Amino acid sequence: MTSNLYESVLDTKSTKTGKTGEFGLYWSEVKSLLILDSPNIKGSDKIYGFDMDGTLVNPKSGAKFPKNRNDWVWILDDDVVVEKLKKEHENGYKIVIFTNQAGIKKGKTQRGDIEGKIMDLSKELGFPLQAFVATTEDVFRKPNCTAWDYMIRHHNGGIKPDLSKCKYMGDAAGRPKTKNEKKDFSCGDRAFALNIGIDFQTPEQFFLGKDPRSEFDWGGVDPVALVNGFEGKKQPAELSVEIPDEQELVVLVGQPASGKSTFAKRHFVSKGYEWCNNDIYKGNAKKVLKVAKEALDSGKSVVLDNTNPSAAKRKEILAMIKGTKIKARAFYLDTPRDVTAHMNLFRERVQAVRRIPDVAYRSYAKNFEEPSTREGFESVTKINFFPIFPTDEHKRLFLHRT
Repeated sequence: MTSNLYESVLDTKSTKTGKTGEFGLYWSEVKSLLILDSPNIKGSDKIYGFDMDGTLVNPKSGAKFPKNRNDWVWILDDDVVVEKLKKEHENGYKIVIFTNQAGIKKGKTQRGDIEGKIMDLSKELGFPLQAFVATTEDVFRKPNCTAWDYMIRHHNGGIKPDLSKCKYMGDAAGRPKTKNEKKDFSCGDRAFALNIGIDFQTPEQFFLGKDPRSEFDWGGVDPVALVNGFEGKKQPAELSVEIPDEQELVVLVGQPASGKSTFAKRHFVSKGYEWCNNDIYKGNAKKVLKVAKEALDSGKSVVLDNTNPSAAKRKEILAMIKGTKIKARAFYLDTPRDVTAHMNLFRERVQAVRRIPDVAYRSYAKNFEEPSTREGFESVTKINFFPIFPTDEHKRLFLHRT
């Protein structure tokens, strides 16, 4: 993994997709990110970012989700929201919307409705809004701060923001259910602000000056506490893998995003082993076994790093060396579930790959049987999680909340 992959996303130039509208506003896109900008929007070192649904507007129909472009109303009275935003705009703050709209990719939301609605909001406010719309569940989706980073690099006039003067407002604040309030659906907006390094406020705080509810749950693993827990500790002995002189078959076992491929590359691929997994052959399990068998028959050692959760699956793999003198070792990466969930989104940032869906984790858990020498392995080594960062940039991205 290299940070250049993340940088390549940020360096990709957007393509204009629509006609110019009021205030010179126009839509463009870069990969899955939609961008609303205008030559009339000046770069600023003071930026106020906003979520949209549940923060600036609610469905006018009262439905859970807006039905169309016109199904919206300001979250509070016009004179509260509009006047507040106008005032901050006049004070030199750039007003920017960052919104997750995965329904576009899923076909549940019309792209034109979202684009049109944001332009309508701008018209009612009387000044051009900048907006960044994440249309699917990828590296641009909050709480990833990729959209913010892209905005600074390409859509802020070359001005570096003063983070002490910036804020982000959103309703996904991780607040629990109370007698009068519903539970927040996530803590994504609060985490987005944390990852950027700016202050966070709820809509009630920003527009009404209300004291924030102090209780909230980040959800998921705390990456800072996780990494700090390993500070000063030596790398476990089991991570120093011995390579035998004779040919062998290595089988890795572990949840998705538990670190198997990194482990395989570090200890075996770098030593000349044939590397076989479903990712390389686009999910074609038969192709994986075919290539592995051909490599073994040619005298090469092989490392197979799919999830391999069940004894039955591993029996199919071990059948390749039945009747030969080739020995097999298993390495079981026992990475906790909350850590693999974090790793799933972390590798999305540094590898620019799609995240693994929850169904893959449920399937693994349903079929999992811890590997044993009784299956025919010469040895089984359990590998506990230990963070190793090839660059400072990798560590910085790992410490972001997911």
